[in-house]
Amino acid sequence: MKPQHYIAMITKDSLDSASQKMWYDTVKELAPEGTVRTIPHEGKQTAMIEFTINMPDGDTMQSLAVPLSRDLDSGEGEVIVTAMEMMGPDIDWEIEASNLYDDTGVPGFDFEFTADPEELEEMKNTVGKFVHSRWVESKTTEGWRYGPLVDQKERTHPALRPWEQLPKEYRRTPDIQDRDIVDFLIKYGR
Repeated sequence: MKPQHYIAMITKDSLDSASQKMWYDTVKELAPEGTVRTIPHEGKQTAMIEFTINMPDGDTMQSLAVPLSRDLDSGEGEVIVTAMEMMGPDIDWEIEASNLYDDTGVPGFDFEFTADPEELEEMKNTVGKFVHSRWVESKTTEGWRYGPLVDQKERTHPALRPWEQLPKEYRRTPDIQDRDIVDFLIKYGR
């Protein structure tokens, strides 16, 4: 049984433990402080519950639900979805949230927002910096380090340094819409 409040990644593909950890870490990092919680499940406390969904056509889907203390609002959900689109596993997946539809049947994540072009660039840089720091953390965990050239054998890469020290040609900012990141900027500041 799913918790009352949750956000879940659903996919036909089996997720390896690194992808499962990335999903949980992304939700934990981007959901408002104190929102992600553990719940009792199968006799122990857990922070993520895996479900198998049997589809009418005989296929199965994997659902990884992260329990929450409350439903996420549309902006909070959009920030998590945007981050997963930028750095998530290279598979087909969907996000389901406990508040996906309100009482009228209207999707809970629909909203409109138009950002000032300067603010939008600032928001893109904030998201780019976040994704870069996660990438650096992942690579260094795998034994990579800074080096002037990309070298698979030596495990060096010129982009393995803080965002502020990256030359512009190594800075990757997402091509996103105004509405995708407004709450990211509100949560993490400028």
